[in-house]
Amino acid sequence: MREQVRLIRQFGDSLDMRCVDEVRLAGVSGWLPAMRADLRQLLARKRKMDDYDVLIMEDHARLTRTGLDGTLEIETKFGKCGVQIVYLTEVMPMDYTAGKAGLSRPRR
Repeated sequence: MREQVRLIRQFGDSLDMRCVDEVRLAGVSGWLPAMRADLRQLLARKRKMDDYDVLIMEDHARLTRTGLDGTLEIETKFGKCGVQIVYLTEVMPMDYTAGKAGLSRPRR
């Protein structure tokens, strides 16, 4: 998991982002309902604190494995709150395997 954390931080740093939090969810399955409790908590945090704009995930499977409909549901809910979800597998050609997300906001 350390390597995944390093890659997420490296990616954020390369875009001059400031990490405001890390959420590590060992053992959480993407097979759970699309809007898992942890995702609902992240949305509530955004609405209450408005302290992040980007959610960095390793890949789509870390967000959900419920298919395109589940992914779109989650992305739409976060998008309506002003949060962009970025998947490292789409922006960096590497293989990621652990469930890890980082919350970021551009540095000011």
